[in-house]
Amino acid sequence: MTKVSKYTKKSASRLAAVQSMYEINMVEASSKAAVDDYLEFFEGDKISEHEDISLNAEFYKKLVKETHDRCADINEMIDEALPENIIPKRLDILARSVLQVAIAELLSEVETDAAVIINEYVDVTHAFYSGKEHKLVNGILNTLSKKIRY
Repeated sequence: MTKVSKYTKKSASRLAAVQSMYEINMVEASSKAAVDDYLEFFEGDKISEHEDISLNAEFYKKLVKETHDRCADINEMIDEALPENIIPKRLDILARSVLQVAIAELLSEVETDAAVIINEYVDVTHAFYSGKEHKLVNGILNTLSKKIRY
């Protein structure tokens, strides 16, 4: 088995946090239930069938908790940053989940450069979508990162 780098574990944690927020948004699960479901289903820190990829469980849990705890404020930030042609209630739930976790990380992980966080969540968006959704995520995160960090 290959040793997994800290960077890869953080990236996997971000992806897992988005998946958990999607569950929370879809079925109104509690953050604890979503985290427990994820960790139980993927046998702790493993990612699906990829035995060589694992996550940083503490970072993952922190991201989900921070996102869930600040969800109302984060959703308001997202809605205000949306382009005029997108009605907030029509924003895809998965795209909203990506944005929620990314914004929570921008707010809470101040030691991590904003550009790194944005790039990570654009990559997460590519994992779920094959269209132009990554451009929307990138644009909103760039706009909000300036308000949050500067």
